[in-house]
Amino acid sequence: KLSANSASESQLKFMLQQQPDATHLNFALGNFYARQAKWPEAQSEYFKAWQGNSKNADYVYNLAVSLDQIGKPEEALRFYKDCLTLAINQNISFSKEIVEKRIQRISSK
Repeated sequence: KLSANSASESQLKFMLQQQPDATHLNFALGNFYARQAKWPEAQSEYFKAWQGNSKNADYVYNLAVSLDQIGKPEEALRFYKDCLTLAINQNISFSKEIVEKRIQRISSK
């Protein structure tokens, strides 16, 4: 299995052509774009990953962050809340404390 760090954009796109339902590849491509601060592209891939597996807390979290980055904090808020709910029963790669602080910040505007 290819790690997200070693995979290039073209490799990921090729693998997605072969396996269009492989949500982990959308997630990896989203991470690739996020590292380059290509947030609209990242948001699109995170959305596809979420559509394929809306119960994955990391997918939901990254979708929230990408929506936040493209200036849609109200939309992001829903996904931030969802990722905390899903995180109860999953191993996650994000900080619940950071998410809770972001929820408070968005909610207080």
